[in-house]
This record gives sequence, C-alpha cells and structure tokens, in this order.
Amino acid sequence: MKIRALLAAALFLAGASAASAVTVLTPGDISIVGYRSDANDALSFVTWVTIDPGATITFTDNGYDGGGDGSGIGAGGGTWGTGEEVAVWQNNSGFPVNPGTVVVGSFSGSGASWNIGISTGELDGLANAGDAIFAYQGSGIDGGGTFSGTPLFGLNFGGAWTTAGAISSSGTDNSYLPSSLNSPALNFFDPPSSPVHPDNGRYNGPMIGDPAVLKLAVTDPANWIFNNDGAAFGTLPNGGFELVVSAVPEPSRILLLVVGIASAALRRRRRR
Repeated sequence: MKIRALLAAALFLAGASAASAVTVLTPGDISIVGYRSDANDALSFVTWVTIDPGATITFTDNGYDGGGDGSGIGAGGGTWGTGEEVAVWQNNSGFPVNPGTVVVGSFSGSGASWNIGISTGELDGLANAGDAIFAYQGSGIDGGGTFSGTPLFGLNFGGAWTTAGAISSSGTDNSYLPSSLNSPALNFFDPPSSPVHPDNGRYNGPMIGDPAVLKLAVTDPANWIFNNDGAAFGTLPNGGFELVVSAVPEPSRILLLVVGIASAALRRRRRR
C-alpha cells in the first residue's frame, strides 16, 4: 500500500505541478513577437509555456515611470503611467494553449479580434511615432491605482528605453524599463536605424529550436522586419514555433525518477 501511495502521490504532484505552475506566469514565459500601429493596431505574442483555460494576460501601452522592478509592491515597486489603453486577454477556448503558439490580436477601436481567446479592452491607440507595450499579470494600471502584479515582457518601438527624465504620452511615447525585465530575453526595442520608430514590426527569425535560444532570437532586432506602410506590411502572422527542448529540466528529471522507482517497486511486489 505504501508503494501504491508513493506512486499515486508522485503522479498527483506531476499533474498538479503541470496544471498550476503556468496559470501564474513569470517574466519570459511569453514574448511579444509583433506590433502594428497603422490601422488596424495589433500585437502578437508567443507563449513558451502552457496557458491553461481561463488564464489571463494584460497588455498596455501605458509607460513605466521608473523607480523599481515594476511590481508596484513595496518601496522598490516603481510607478506606472495611466490614461492609455489596457487589454485583458483571456484563454476562453476551453483548451490549453500549447507552448510555441502565436496569439494575434487586432484592434479596430470598436472591438478586439483574436485568433485565440478574447479580451476586455483593446490597444487601438498605439502611437506610430513610437510607443511601448508591456505584458503583465496583475491590476491597478488601468484604474490609476497602485499596480500590484508581475511584468512579463516589454517592447519599445520608440527607440531605446528611457534612462532619465519624465515619460510622455505625447509625440513619442517613451518608457523606462522595469528592472525585473532588464535581461536580453525579457525586452525588445527597435534599433537606431531607418525607419526610425517604425510604425510596424514583426519577428522574422528562426522558428524551430530550444526555447532559451529562441527567446534571445526574438529580442534581436536583426531578426525583425520593420516598415512604415501599413498596407504593404499587412496583418500579423499567427504561425507557431516548434520547440525542441535540449534537456529535461532538473525538477522534472527528479520527479520522473521518483515515478520510475515507485513503478519498478510495485512491479516487483506483484511478481512475488
């Protein structure tokens, strides 16, 4: 009975870990892979983990005013701007969204359209002179209250991230980068090349590989296409990534070992 209990517990933990760990996302679990500020405004993101039914991700073009990690919690939480758009995306499909899936949202000003899921609100006011888009889980930015949550990814097509002075919501919408996203795989900004502050951009690099490698490829401007002509640019594609994991993560390896030992012990006991 003890062996059976051990096996059942191990399988339960495996299922519980897989079911719960991805609903609450961490920085780098998704990456923004496209934006469009020429009508219709749009964005696309790829998920590197399974997103469970009912899970939500919020996108905003409110800038970060600096002063911390962006969490909004405690003295080091920083300050976010308010008054711009917020879209709360939800996986309402009834099925998990698998790793490598690209989700695309288009915003008309009178509603949002997604290839997967729905959203409350839309990002229909992206400034083609340059803007920042953040993905996060939490609340407070849209209502002007204290933000409490986790920034997941930041994209800035207004040039480099601001390092001094105040952010602005007129002309080029600039933004600081939360320190929690200050890593090459967690943020993207357009290069200082022509066109400056491109209206539209999307990832056009490798689509097959290890997630850790692809995350860095996604944030390399050399792997992007930019333009200022919405008609020529077209809609954002929703083709997915093929993820090839090079090694089993250590926690999963330990869990598989526990299951294997319990299964072998149960088989030996039955043979007796």
